[in-house]
Amino acid sequence: SGRTGPPTRTRTKKWSGGVVIRSPEVKTDRATPEEGAPVLYVSIPMPESGTWDIRATGINRPIALSRDGGKTWIRQTSPLIAEGVVADGTPFTCCFDDAFAHDKPEHRGATYLDYFSIIPAIPTVNGVKNPDFEAVTTTNADAPPAGWSWWSRDGAGQARPFNDAKSGKQAAKITYTGDKDWAFNNDGGITVSKGQQFTGSVWVKILSAKSATAITLQAVGSKDKKVVKHGYAAAKASDSNDWQQLTTTFTIGDDIDHIRLRIIGAGDTDIVVDTCNLEPAN
Repeated sequence: SGRTGPPTRTRTKKWSGGVVIRSPEVKTDRATPEEGAPVLYVSIPMPESGTWDIRATGINRPIALSRDGGKTWIRQTSPLIAEGVVADGTPFTCCFDDAFAHDKPEHRGATYLDYFSIIPAIPTVNGVKNPDFEAVTTTNADAPPAGWSWWSRDGAGQARPFNDAKSGKQAAKITYTGDKDWAFNNDGGITVSKGQQFTGSVWVKILSAKSATAITLQAVGSKDKKVVKHGYAAAKASDSNDWQQLTTTFTIGDDIDHIRLRIIGAGDTDIVVDTCNLEPAN
């Protein structure tokens, strides 16, 4: 089974304050919490009022999360552990356990918890967080828009708020210099069932791009918290410098139970995106 004993505290400059909670390495899924490190119980002080999202920074591999004192567990793969929590002054409680291994054996290892943050709940429409990029939760002008995250294979590039919008006051500007692939991910998502139809769309303005047709809106399909197909549905951009709407309509099969939207591309890219929507089509 797994190595027993409490999670360790690892000291490194990578983490806030130089300290992080690190689990034992997880090479296979564990049947019970007793097989690995002891369950970690967390109590987070909350404000007296308001609606909040809660993030656990440090989660970069699957970790087991329980919101009911350890009775039931879910496979948590992102830092966003709770959404739309209505505060009344009582603490938010949850549990973590090292129960799940990464899907790919070469990526298996320890999982981490660095720090918790409580942020104002981000407007969400049909599972898309901050679809019009108007919500602001930070004063850092170089940070990705609220509800969105940036990734590139070489760590380069950025996505940040931008004031040349298709509609409203703000859009998002994606700037990447390099020859690798990148992704601008929405942090939301929606539970789906077989037979449902959806239309995903986003407005894109290409300022310059090595490959305009590589710029793609994707619906990422998952089941049981595991990605089934990144391009479950997709719409590619055309080689135009005008605002263009990328649109894809698709039907849910029995192979997924969750979808979220993202925008991907590759190579040198300078674009603006706005109004990313996911709408029921039936």
